[in-house]
Amino acid sequence: MTLRSVVTRSAAPARALAGPSVVRPRLTPTLITRAASSGPRRPARPLTPRAPEKPSIPFEHVHVVDATTNTLGPLVSLASVVSALDPATHAVWLVSSSPPVVRVLDLKDESAKSRAHETKLKLSRRLAPEDKEVQVSWGAAGGDLAHKAAAARDALARGDRVTLIFAPRAGQPEPAPRRRAEIVKMFEDALEHVGQRWRDDEAKGAMLVGKWKSKDEGSVDRKKKVVDGQAEKKKAKQEEKEARRKKEEERARKAEEARRAAAERA
Repeated sequence: MTLRSVVTRSAAPARALAGPSVVRPRLTPTLITRAASSGPRRPARPLTPRAPEKPSIPFEHVHVVDATTNTLGPLVSLASVVSALDPATHAVWLVSSSPPVVRVLDLKDESAKSRAHETKLKLSRRLAPEDKEVQVSWGAAGGDLAHKAAAARDALARGDRVTLIFAPRAGQPEPAPRRRAEIVKMFEDALEHVGQRWRDDEAKGAMLVGKWKSKDEGSVDRKKKVVDGQAEKKKAKQEEKEARRKKEEERARKAEEARRAAAERA
């Protein structure tokens, strides 16, 4: 089998566990490729069959880890391992230097694992609560207070954390304690169904700071909501893509009919 290039990867040396024949490598790869030439580019030459190039693994002979049993095979020529591979679908991964041990990886499987890992990271980021800040003026009108309370409630319902900052506007007199208590009670009534305090309110002069978190924070229901939301978005994108495809097909069909009709008239 003729190969033009071989993709190889290397990882930090790993120790053998559970006996001398079992290898459990730390998969922290470094992609090894051929260095590009720094000189002037030469004219392209016709492609001719040639022997596969030696990969950038500094060993003539290596042990290959059996993908099924996870045990070491006998010492074999690295060239023989490479020559049996299709570089478009498989890669050689150096997992240990002493002794020299390699794995043969299925690039399709590795790509699927990478996508699954990225999906998991995205889900973790979506589940992580964000910190929102809502500033409320003691002298705000009733409509403005209701709007701020609704914004805080919506943030908590999404699973975020909310910091409420009550403070007087510059140049305005500080409201009476009774009025301040009424405003705080209004926000408590608006938020208590979706959130709860995770820290006692902190008074700083005329300013009051309240810390609230969602009741769904870290819950299974929140995770389900996020997963379902992602699934709905994905479905909507697919439906939109399919609609565009059908529209293009219909446009092409009408254009072809018009062309045929014009040809018949001619």
